[in-house]
Amino acid sequence: MRGLKLEHTSPKFKILYPEYNVGKKYLVLKGGRSSTKSWGVAQALIHFSREYDGLRVVCGREIQKSIADSSKKLLEDTINRLGIRDEFIITKSYLEHRERGSTFTFMGLSNNVDAVKGLEGTDLFWAEEASSLSKESLGTLCPTIRKRGSKIIFTFNPVLPTTPVEALIRSRPSQCLVEHINYTEVTKYISKEIIMEAEADKRADYDRYRWIWLGEYQAQSEDTFISLGSVEAALNRPPQLTNEPVVAGLDVAIFHDNCVLVIRQGPNIIYCHKWNQPDNMELVDEVVDLCNKYRVVKLAVDCNGQGAAIYQNLRHVMEESCIGVMSGSVARDQKKYVRIRDEYWGKIKDWLEDASIPAKYGDAFITDLTNIKFFYDDRGRYKIESKRSYISRGFHSTDWADALGFSLLINAKSCSQDFYLPQAERVVAYDRGFYSNYQSDWMGI
Repeated sequence: MRGLKLEHTSPKFKILYPEYNVGKKYLVLKGGRSSTKSWGVAQALIHFSREYDGLRVVCGREIQKSIADSSKKLLEDTINRLGIRDEFIITKSYLEHRERGSTFTFMGLSNNVDAVKGLEGTDLFWAEEASSLSKESLGTLCPTIRKRGSKIIFTFNPVLPTTPVEALIRSRPSQCLVEHINYTEVTKYISKEIIMEAEADKRADYDRYRWIWLGEYQAQSEDTFISLGSVEAALNRPPQLTNEPVVAGLDVAIFHDNCVLVIRQGPNIIYCHKWNQPDNMELVDEVVDLCNKYRVVKLAVDCNGQGAAIYQNLRHVMEESCIGVMSGSVARDQKKYVRIRDEYWGKIKDWLEDASIPAKYGDAFITDLTNIKFFYDDRGRYKIESKRSYISRGFHSTDWADALGFSLLINAKSCSQDFYLPQAERVVAYDRGFYSNYQSDWMGI
């Protein structure tokens, strides 16, 4: 096996090499577009596979629908560029060094808990596009990669300081080596066309240039509805004494992948709970138990889509203490808002002026609350960005914000059901195994 002379685009890649990362588990390379982050990691991993016997390398990302979504093509290109293709067995799904027996495999982390737990013997895990990793995925991955000397490599373009990977890095400074790299440092290795594109963005939209090309956090635009500062203030504000009743909101996400319960007393959030793909009846039982534990007097439940089944079952148990929410209905304050969803976002914004949010929920609420956009309709009323638009910009559904908003629709002073639909409206709901027409008591939300 012949030796190679490797040339890295930046000395910052030295953190990948064992002599520079002793005692560190997390190796972080972040920065803007075309900064050669992935290129440098791929070259280092190929080098390691030739130097160590039986090295097990896993390359993963949050969502990988097919091998085409993975870094396999980049690793193959690196092998070809270095002129060592004859040293590797290259199949449709994995790479293996013929002499050393080192292997590269590829996987998605989302909803793949059992496969992630099977990574215990991994030496190096490369998490690509790490800014999109969920808290749940990181919570499974990090304790699983625990072989002596094993490392997790994160590469990503920063989005917000509140993404789960950024929170992980901040929480474990002694275990991390972090380097920030940009295209301006590697101009020798990138094309003139890339540099021209970056400069064009710099002239046209400097904030976007700083985010995309310099790897700075994405700035809040003028059409962002809730400021980061108002949420941070709530996170730093101590709980306030209040005699207001305890109320709650439950958001039921489609296919129940992320259901969130927020329990609130006046300006104070008391407790939050998140479920990932719960069974219907288990969800109902746990919500009832939590409402009893915290003495919730009113629960507002998402009745959109599959939430109808959950609402019906909760209503069966909690009776009038459970009220329904349909976010697409006409707003109560039609002079200011278009739909109930727009109205409860307005209530969230007002509530934040005196609110207290426990720090442990900070990442979730900052992400949910500070990225939604708004505009005005032709009558000057607030209209909040649709969920479809929001998700298309790379964010997850605003489950935490919606659950909080539902709780704010409850009249705290009288706990009356302010937003009922007309009694004449009928819905079809699921009631413990069979369908029936149900005379609606739902909140017109």
